[in-house]
Amino acid sequence: MGHRAAATLTTGNMLQIPEHGKSPRLYLATFAASHAFDHYGQMVEYPRMNGIVPPASAPPAQPAPTPRAARRVDPKASDGTILEAS
Repeated sequence: MGHRAAATLTTGNMLQIPEHGKSPRLYLATFAASHAFDHYGQMVEYPRMNGIVPPASAPPAQPAPTPRAARRVDPKASDGTILEAS
């Protein structure tokens, strides 16, 4: 229903106050979205108060390290000479 109401807004009527209303049409159309952000903020704060990092606030996961190729090092060489690598 909110989408249909917002779709009727024009530059000419968005500041009008509807009959039996107290707020402009633009405010009524944007209130639902802004009010949802208030609730989201409360939902994020509750886990933080309990030592939990909300998923949306967590740092991105680090990719797994690339495995190094198997190699055989010459145990007699002091400089770590590689005998063979795969």
